[in-house]
Amino acid sequence: MRIHGHYYEPEFQTWKNMLARVFNPRWGEHYAHVKVWGDWAASYRVFLADVGRRPTAAHSLDRIDPNGSYRPDNVRWATKTTQSRNTRNHKTSKTGIRGVTWSVSKNKWRAAIYVNNRQRHVGYFDDLEAAAKARKLAEAQHWNT
Repeated sequence: MRIHGHYYEPEFQTWKNMLARVFNPRWGEHYAHVKVWGDWAASYRVFLADVGRRPTAAHSLDRIDPNGSYRPDNVRWATKTTQSRNTRNHKTSKTGIRGVTWSVSKNKWRAAIYVNNRQRHVGYFDDLEAAAKARKLAEAQHWNT
């Protein structure tokens, strides 16, 4: 697909990649639930008018609600750090809570968080709720959420 004069713009490449993720069957397993809002699928210019230019080369398009669709109120330009904190749980997650796992060796729930690309141990807990609460507190402390 070529739009005269826009092909090499990073926002155009982002738009093309968004469409490929949603409409290419290759990505169906991961993006089957995702839709593209209104005229965005047909018009790069409408997409660009709604989303704007990316602030820096370090930013890429992020869905605020990772389970939601590509629409004006659910996308933003974000850094890799912001995007890594805004992901769904892995499909093999047994707890359904990010950063909380079961420690077989300790026979307790373990909470952890990544800060500056390094995992930090939050603690071991007897119950899942306490581990989840500790993880949330760590997010507020380290990520300013």
